[in-house]
Amino acid sequence: MNKSLIIVGGPAGAGKSTLLSQIKGRQDTVVASTGDMYKIASDHVLSVQGVNYEVLRDDIKKYQISYLRNLEPLVMTLITGFMGANHGPKTNVVLDTHYSVGSAEGFANALKGESISLIGATASVTGFDSCHCILVDADTAKIYERVNSDGQRSRGTMAMMDIEAERNSNASAHEYYAEILGNHLDTLKHVIHNNELRSAHREFLRILERPEPTTGE
Repeated sequence: MNKSLIIVGGPAGAGKSTLLSQIKGRQDTVVASTGDMYKIASDHVLSVQGVNYEVLRDDIKKYQISYLRNLEPLVMTLITGFMGANHGPKTNVVLDTHYSVGSAEGFANALKGESISLIGATASVTGFDSCHCILVDADTAKIYERVNSDGQRSRGTMAMMDIEAERNSNASAHEYYAEILGNHLDTLKHVIHNNELRSAHREFLRILERPEPTTGE
């Protein structure tokens, strides 16, 4: 039975969460969100410190990079635990994440290189045959429309210039993740352009059901 690790990331507003919601409930797929893991880690740290404050999930990635780095060891424990768990017949294990995060300090890879390497090493010893790094992206104008009209999430407004910078940062980080993971197991890169959900969903299903690269490698 082939078992694939599928990492799905992209800039805010590219429609990644909406796309992933279309596959929840599939019998062959299990999904975990690193955003949820960061919230668990943040809540734990604040609780240990005696701070009675609940951080909003979407606000965590806006914090200083140093704060995220302090949470990273606990988040990695959650990620590797999820990867190593017995998911029964599910052959697609999906990590819903961001390749890059931004703050007042600028953009940085969401995880350090050694953490990405640990994901690859964990995959190679827990029965994964392949890894698929998927970048979900959309046109800058489409992201602008989505982000600035989304009243359901605490993203705030974004300027076109900031959206373009986040898109470029995620694209570069996507390459970085794939390169490091490729040192541990067969890794394919994919880019899904999610300007229109139906066609993006079809593209995602093709990767899940017949994993072939969509971008040349």
